[in-house]
Amino acid sequence: MARRRFGVSLPEDLASMLDTLSERLGLDRSRLVEQAVRAFLDDYSHLLVPHQCSGVMILSCRSGAEEALARVMEEYRDIVSTRFHSHAGERCVEAVVVEGDTGRISRLHQDLERAGCRARYIPLPGDGG
Repeated sequence: MARRRFGVSLPEDLASMLDTLSERLGLDRSRLVEQAVRAFLDDYSHLLVPHQCSGVMILSCRSGAEEALARVMEEYRDIVSTRFHSHAGERCVEAVVVEGDTGRISRLHQDLERAGCRARYIPLPGDGG
């Protein structure tokens, strides 16, 4: 497979973590970054083509974000079918099952990030994406 080289700038702390993880996994940085990009694209590239889909959004929200999280969830109740809520230390953790248009799911993801939550969307297999 042909390879393409390009430069990427990272904050020093991320670059250090990348170096450490690369060393511990016995992979060179390029291979590790390739795997990370592949995983990210596997989760999100289906959003490039509008369609109806379903998936699970995993959330980790900072302390104090409960009110903002509740507002976002209310705004997107048309695509949120189930929520599982728990706490881990000072953080709220949620698993949210979503079903709907990819554009709406993408906007939910963005609004959750703005509300102070780290969000990861995992599409369910066979969703048409």
